[in-house]
Amino acid sequence: MKQLLMLLAMVSLIAGCAGRTAMYDAPDEDANVAVVGVENHISDDSGDDSGNSWQAPGSDQGTRAGVFKVDGERTNEMGGEEKARLRPGNHSIEVFADSGGSLRFGSLEYKFEAGKSYSVHLYRNKTENTDYRAELVNSASPDTVLEEVNF
Repeated sequence: MKQLLMLLAMVSLIAGCAGRTAMYDAPDEDANVAVVGVENHISDDSGDDSGNSWQAPGSDQGTRAGVFKVDGERTNEMGGEEKARLRPGNHSIEVFADSGGSLRFGSLEYKFEAGKSYSVHLYRNKTENTDYRAELVNSASPDTVLEEVNF
């Protein structure tokens, strides 16, 4: 009996750990919000030197990118959105880049203002010891980087 109770306790613990991840509750459509989108420039500057080298099966597909989490909560169950609607204020945005099975995540924090559009530009990182670089910009002035992260 004691072994049965221990087994049930372990199963309950494992089931609890495998529970659902919290999902981001986006503001209503009519709310005054900030909008953050992702612009994927990773394939633009890849250099196309892969023609002479071996590639893993399926790796010839373009790099997928999107908003993965807002304030630690996933944007959807499938793992990413092109845009996220945010209430005004401080938020943490986690973006992802998936290049043929090489999945990387980067987080940006910023105080977003209502009624403004922002964009996260994703690039292949050529200078740091990381794969990608994400730059947060106000869509109205895309040359001014508000926040950036290498990942």
